[in-house]
Amino acid sequence: MTEHESDVNRRILIIDDNQAIHEDFRKILGGGTRNDDLTDAEKILFGDVQDAQTSGRYEVDCADQGQVGFALVQKAIRDKRPFAMVFVDMRMPPGWDGIETIEYLWKADPDLQMVICTAYSDHQWDQVMQRLGHSEKLLILRKPFDMVEVRQLADSLTSKWNLAYRAKQQLVSIGQTENALRKVLAETENLIAAISSVLIGLDKHNCVIRWNAVAEQTFGISSSTILGHSIQSMNIHWDSDTLMMAVQDCRDQQQPIQIFELRYLDHSCTEHFLNMTLSPIHGETDTRPGILLLGQDGTPPKRVEALPMITQKIESMS
Repeated sequence: MTEHESDVNRRILIIDDNQAIHEDFRKILGGGTRNDDLTDAEKILFGDVQDAQTSGRYEVDCADQGQVGFALVQKAIRDKRPFAMVFVDMRMPPGWDGIETIEYLWKADPDLQMVICTAYSDHQWDQVMQRLGHSEKLLILRKPFDMVEVRQLADSLTSKWNLAYRAKQQLVSIGQTENALRKVLAETENLIAAISSVLIGLDKHNCVIRWNAVAEQTFGISSSTILGHSIQSMNIHWDSDTLMMAVQDCRDQQQPIQIFELRYLDHSCTEHFLNMTLSPIHGETDTRPGILLLGQDGTPPKRVEALPMITQKIESMS
């Protein structure tokens, strides 16, 4: 089943113990050979005016007992060719009556649109509701009925089934999209977590929107403390003037900016240096971009450079 017109579900099941009723339904719904007498009678009574929908032929299957109809519905589900609606006679001795049949059919396929065909002397409507509940998928067709009434029910209920089917497919598609997005987000978070550099994200107002675990370890500030706050308002012991100037340059120039040996103090007030790369982050509508900062520790090589000078100083003091 798809949304294309050629794939609209027009399958109808007739469950009645009277074989003549089967043939009548086939003639009315276009699922069998139409005789000339019925065609002429239709023209006399209703004229030669039939739109595309009401004159469209249905795929009609018939069963003479509820148990047989139940087996046909089960097979249709297995074959992935479900029925859209079922006309069920109320009395079908010696097997299930219409109510029991519908109970079994809905267990097999809860989406079926049902029509109970009953005479005035049959079950009262409140008794039917007591057994089947108040369902918008259930209508009653009083006997005797004419072909216009049958056609109208077939048209409206098969259309209703198809609308509900498409809505359900759209919900499934939305759910699949959401699951795919969640998977992508989880993979993105895993990739971010694997980054060994300081990673800081700023929005267009310079508020922190990303603060990874390396940033927490480097500056001794947890993400829960800093997220949502302006980067300038936080007590981070670094060269703030140099950093914010680079942030502004990156935003103005709309291109990456690098800062070498940005000085900062860790939680124990030990001096360190970071080599920072700043990149603009563009949203769909924002003209003022956010900024992504990636920092790698520049302290170890600086310390290595300082060792010869320290050694020379020690030797001169000796």
